[in-house]
Amino acid sequence: MDQGFQVLMRVILLREPDAEALIRESDFSDIVARFGVSRPHVRDMLATAEASGLLARGGRGRKHLGPTPRGVAAVDRFIADTLASHDMTDRMALARLDGEPPRPTGPAA
Repeated sequence: MDQGFQVLMRVILLREPDAEALIRESDFSDIVARFGVSRPHVRDMLATAEASGLLARGGRGRKHLGPTPRGVAAVDRFIADTLASHDMTDRMALARLDGEPPRPTGPAA
């Protein structure tokens, strides 16, 4: 996994207390250490997120990072999909333990 979600989430969390907070690439050193990814890889993820409209750069030298509304929505959607997937897996496992056939879930159900 390339840890793109963690990088985008980190930008959002760094900006949460102060919308004008200065965020630099060096603020991602904990992700580099924790997940064993290189700084160039984090830089590439930031560039890809910017090209995808998830992050915006501004300020002097375009060194200030900030999430776009699309970036925030993408993180929200990722979390919602992950929780829904965990819920579905839990229901399927419980049904299997109870000996019931799995019930379909989702909008088509």
